[in-house]
Amino acid sequence: FSCHWWRRRLCCSRCCTCGGSRRLCAHLVSVALVVRPRRCCSCACQLTTTVRLPAGSFIRSAECTRNNLLGSGAGSTGVYKLVSPLTGEAFAVKLVLRHRKRETAAKHSFEKEVSIFYKLRHPGICRLRTVVTDEQYHMLVIELCEQGELFSEVAQGAMREPVARDYFVQIIDAVDYCHGKRIYHRDLKLENILVKDGSTKRIKVADFGMARDCNPNSMCLTKGMGTVSYMAPEVAAPDALAPYDGAAADVWSIGVT
Repeated sequence: FSCHWWRRRLCCSRCCTCGGSRRLCAHLVSVALVVRPRRCCSCACQLTTTVRLPAGSFIRSAECTRNNLLGSGAGSTGVYKLVSPLTGEAFAVKLVLRHRKRETAAKHSFEKEVSIFYKLRHPGICRLRTVVTDEQYHMLVIELCEQGELFSEVAQGAMREPVARDYFVQIIDAVDYCHGKRIYHRDLKLENILVKDGSTKRIKVADFGMARDCNPNSMCLTKGMGTVSYMAPEVAAPDALAPYDGAAADVWSIGVT
């Protein structure tokens, strides 16, 4: 998605933790913006720079219609399938409104989701390819899993035990990797487990719109995160002040799944 025709130096936004900044090379072209997190030179916190895409880019919100709708995602208006006219490669594009209601923004932060996605590099997790922004939407361009949701396969009938066991091991491996980085998904369910390859039964965890990136001394606080039928009791509890363990909540959701 990047263009190498013109270049210039841009200073990224200042780090919210230490106030440090860093000059990064960006491509000066036209139309949409790409958001690329980088690390602060001083404290290694995530920073964000913007890179402009060529005018001929196929990643446009106008191309996202009912005809190529794949489904919904946390904090989004929908997830759509777009195909590159140059390479023929297909991508999943998640549309997030730039201006949303306050109660929606409280549970889903576009910047937080992008930051978490860029920290994760695991074969069992959908990879974020880039992020495009126009006047109305942020568009997360994500690796596409052609076989769709694991829910669809489960809904077809009883699954053989070796297949179910292999799926479960893959889910545990991906979630354990996230927990090792102190990232808690908080919306694990069959609809957020995608089948990448039907022949090899490879699956990937998707949709980190409600995920939380905790530091070693913090716990999750926001209640009502996720889907009710998969939600741990402490997450659904009405006591808004009681913190809860994000890892334990994810394990509960995996058990329901």
